[in-house]
Amino acid sequence: MNQPGRLVIHDDPYDIYAKLNWEANEFELKRTSSEKPIDIDGMVYLLQDACISAASLVEWLEKAAHVEARRQGKQVDKQLFENEVLSWLPDFALARAIANTFKHATYRDEGWGDAEVRLEVLFSDEQHARLKATEGTDAFDALYEDEATEADYALTFVRNHDKHQLAAPDFVLGLTHGALRLLDHTLQDFERLFAKGT
Repeated sequence: MNQPGRLVIHDDPYDIYAKLNWEANEFELKRTSSEKPIDIDGMVYLLQDACISAASLVEWLEKAAHVEARRQGKQVDKQLFENEVLSWLPDFALARAIANTFKHATYRDEGWGDAEVRLEVLFSDEQHARLKATEGTDAFDALYEDEATEADYALTFVRNHDKHQLAAPDFVLGLTHGALRLLDHTLQDFERLFAKGT
Protein backbone atom coordinates (compact mmCIF):
# COMPACT_ATOMS: atom_id res chain seq x y z
CA MET A 1 0.00 0.00 0.00
CA ASN A 2 1.37 3.41 -0.96
CA GLN A 3 1.16 5.61 2.15
CA PRO A 4 3.77 8.39 1.95
CA GLY A 5 1.77 10.36 4.52
CA ARG A 6 2.90 7.93 7.20
CA LEU A 7 6.39 9.45 6.94
CA VAL A 8 4.99 12.84 7.99
CA ILE A 9 2.77 11.96 10.92
CA HIS A 10 3.23 15.20 12.87
CA ASP A 11 0.34 17.65 12.80
CA ASP A 12 0.87 19.66 15.98
CA PRO A 13 3.41 20.17 18.79
CA TYR A 14 1.97 17.25 20.79
CA ASP A 15 3.03 14.94 17.95
CA ILE A 16 6.57 16.25 18.29
CA TYR A 17 6.29 15.69 22.04
CA ALA A 18 5.33 12.04 21.43
CA LYS A 19 8.59 11.61 19.47
CA LEU A 20 10.60 13.35 22.21
CA ASN A 21 8.98 11.19 24.87
CA TRP A 22 9.81 8.02 22.91
CA GLU A 23 13.44 9.12 22.56
CA ALA A 24 13.69 9.90 26.28
CA ASN A 25 12.25 6.50 27.19
CA GLU A 26 14.64 4.70 24.83
CA PHE A 27 17.55 6.70 26.27
CA GLU A 28 16.58 5.61 29.79
CA LEU A 29 16.23 1.97 28.69
CA LYS A 30 19.70 1.99 27.15
CA ARG A 31 21.17 3.77 30.18
CA THR A 32 19.75 1.33 32.69
CA SER A 33 20.24 -1.81 30.61
CA SER A 34 22.13 -4.55 32.42
CA GLU A 35 23.62 -5.74 29.13
CA LYS A 36 27.30 -5.04 28.73
CA PRO A 37 28.97 -3.41 27.00
CA ILE A 38 26.63 -0.43 27.27
CA ASP A 39 25.67 1.07 23.91
CA ILE A 40 27.23 4.50 24.52
CA ASP A 41 26.88 5.52 20.86
CA GLY A 42 23.19 4.63 20.94
CA MET A 43 22.71 6.73 24.08
CA VAL A 44 24.40 9.72 22.45
CA TYR A 45 22.30 9.35 19.28
CA LEU A 46 19.11 9.31 21.34
CA LEU A 47 20.27 12.32 23.32
CA GLN A 48 20.96 14.21 20.09
CA ASP A 49 17.55 13.20 18.74
CA ALA A 50 15.82 14.35 21.94
CA CYS A 51 17.50 17.75 21.60
CA ILE A 52 16.43 18.03 17.96
CA SER A 53 12.87 17.07 18.92
CA ALA A 54 12.80 19.58 21.80
CA ALA A 55 14.03 22.37 19.51
CA SER A 56 11.45 21.39 16.88
CA LEU A 57 8.68 21.28 19.48
CA VAL A 58 9.43 24.86 20.53
CA GLU A 59 9.54 25.97 16.87
CA TRP A 60 6.18 24.30 16.19
CA LEU A 61 4.71 25.90 19.32
CA GLU A 62 5.99 29.33 18.27
CA LYS A 63 4.53 28.85 14.80
CA ALA A 64 1.15 27.93 16.31
CA ALA A 65 1.30 31.05 18.51
CA HIS A 66 2.00 33.24 15.45
CA VAL A 67 -0.89 31.65 13.53
CA GLU A 68 -3.29 32.38 16.40
CA ALA A 69 -1.93 35.90 16.81
CA ARG A 70 -2.46 36.66 13.12
CA ARG A 71 -5.97 35.22 13.31
CA GLN A 72 -6.73 37.74 16.06
CA GLY A 73 -4.87 40.62 14.36
CA LYS A 74 -2.16 40.61 17.04
CA GLN A 75 1.55 39.83 17.37
CA VAL A 76 3.51 37.45 19.58
CA ASP A 77 5.83 39.16 22.04
CA LYS A 78 9.08 37.28 21.35
CA GLN A 79 10.49 37.97 24.83
CA LEU A 80 7.33 36.72 26.54
CA PHE A 81 7.46 33.57 24.43
CA GLU A 82 11.14 32.95 25.23
CA ASN A 83 10.48 33.52 28.94
CA GLU A 84 7.64 30.99 28.78
CA VAL A 85 9.91 28.40 27.17
CA LEU A 86 12.69 28.93 29.71
CA SER A 87 10.29 28.74 32.65
CA TRP A 88 9.48 25.11 31.69
CA LEU A 89 12.73 24.20 29.91
CA PRO A 90 15.53 25.95 31.84
CA ASP A 91 18.22 24.05 29.91
CA PHE A 92 16.64 24.64 26.51
CA ALA A 93 19.68 26.64 25.39
CA LEU A 94 21.79 23.49 25.76
CA ALA A 95 19.26 21.43 23.81
CA ARG A 96 19.21 24.02 21.03
CA ALA A 97 23.03 24.18 20.99
CA ILE A 98 23.25 20.40 20.58
CA ALA A 99 20.53 20.36 17.91
CA ASN A 100 22.12 23.20 15.94
CA THR A 101 25.63 21.80 16.30
CA PHE A 102 24.37 18.53 14.85
CA LYS A 103 22.57 20.39 12.05
CA HIS A 104 25.36 22.82 11.11
CA ALA A 105 28.43 20.62 11.82
CA THR A 106 29.99 23.26 14.07
CA TYR A 107 29.39 24.20 17.70
CA ARG A 108 26.65 26.80 18.05
CA ASP A 109 26.54 28.43 21.47
CA GLU A 110 22.86 29.13 21.97
CA GLY A 111 23.27 30.77 25.35
CA TRP A 112 24.09 27.81 27.58
CA GLY A 113 27.74 28.79 27.49
CA ASP A 114 31.08 27.11 27.00
CA ALA A 115 29.75 23.59 27.38
CA GLU A 116 31.98 20.58 27.80
CA VAL A 117 30.77 16.99 27.62
CA ARG A 118 32.38 14.46 29.94
CA LEU A 119 32.09 10.71 29.52
CA GLU A 120 33.27 9.08 32.72
CA VAL A 121 33.84 5.35 33.24
CA LEU A 122 32.28 4.23 36.53
CA PHE A 123 34.15 1.21 37.80
CA SER A 124 32.83 -0.86 40.68
CA ASP A 125 34.92 -1.29 43.85
CA GLU A 126 35.91 -4.77 42.67
CA GLN A 127 37.02 -3.43 39.31
CA HIS A 128 39.02 -0.67 40.99
CA ALA A 129 40.78 -3.30 43.11
CA ARG A 130 41.68 -5.41 40.06
CA LEU A 131 42.96 -2.36 38.20
CA LYS A 132 44.98 -1.16 41.18
CA ALA A 133 46.63 -4.58 41.44
CA THR A 134 47.98 -4.29 37.89
CA GLU A 135 48.83 -0.58 38.00
CA GLY A 136 52.29 0.05 36.58
CA THR A 137 52.48 -3.35 34.89
CA ASP A 138 52.23 -4.37 31.23
CA ALA A 139 48.88 -6.02 31.97
CA PHE A 140 47.18 -2.76 33.00
CA ASP A 141 46.10 -1.50 29.56
CA ALA A 142 44.51 -4.78 28.50
CA LEU A 143 42.75 -5.16 31.85
CA TYR A 144 41.49 -1.57 31.73
CA GLU A 145 40.00 -2.21 28.30
CA ASP A 146 38.29 -5.40 29.51
CA GLU A 147 36.94 -3.77 32.67
CA ALA A 148 35.70 -0.73 30.76
CA THR A 149 33.42 -2.90 28.62
CA GLU A 150 31.76 -4.16 31.83
CA ALA A 151 31.63 -0.79 33.59
CA ASP A 152 28.88 1.79 33.83
CA TYR A 153 29.24 5.26 32.36
CA ALA A 154 28.20 8.78 33.25
CA LEU A 155 27.61 11.43 30.61
CA THR A 156 27.70 14.94 32.05
CA PHE A 157 27.51 18.45 30.61
CA VAL A 158 29.72 21.01 32.32
CA ARG A 159 29.44 24.76 31.86
CA ASN A 160 32.99 25.90 32.47
CA HIS A 161 32.43 29.54 33.35
CA ASP A 162 30.30 28.75 36.42
CA LYS A 163 31.11 25.04 36.93
CA HIS A 164 27.42 24.12 36.51
CA GLN A 165 27.08 20.38 35.90
CA LEU A 166 24.10 18.62 34.38
CA ALA A 167 23.88 14.85 34.19
CA ALA A 168 22.62 13.65 30.81
CA PRO A 169 19.77 11.55 32.29
CA ASP A 170 18.49 14.56 34.26
CA PHE A 171 18.81 16.71 31.15
CA VAL A 172 16.80 14.32 28.94
CA LEU A 173 14.18 13.78 31.63
CA GLY A 174 13.91 17.55 32.10
CA LEU A 175 13.36 17.99 28.37
CA THR A 176 10.47 15.55 28.19
CA HIS A 177 8.75 16.62 31.42
CA GLY A 178 9.27 20.32 30.78
CA ALA A 179 8.09 20.07 27.17
CA LEU A 180 4.80 18.48 28.22
CA ARG A 181 4.21 21.14 30.87
CA LEU A 182 5.08 23.86 28.36
CA LEU A 183 2.53 22.51 25.88
CA ASP A 184 -0.20 21.97 28.47
CA HIS A 185 0.33 25.43 29.92
CA THR A 186 0.70 27.35 26.66
CA LEU A 187 -1.02 25.74 23.70
CA GLN A 188 -4.57 26.70 24.67
CA ASP A 189 -3.70 30.12 26.07
CA PHE A 190 -1.60 32.01 23.54
CA GLU A 191 -3.25 35.36 24.25
CA ARG A 192 -1.06 36.06 27.28
CA LEU A 193 1.98 35.86 24.96
CA PHE A 194 0.68 38.56 22.64
CA ALA A 195 2.29 41.98 22.54
CA LYS A 196 0.31 44.61 24.40
CA GLY A 197 -1.40 47.18 22.25
CA THR A 198 -1.61 45.04 19.10
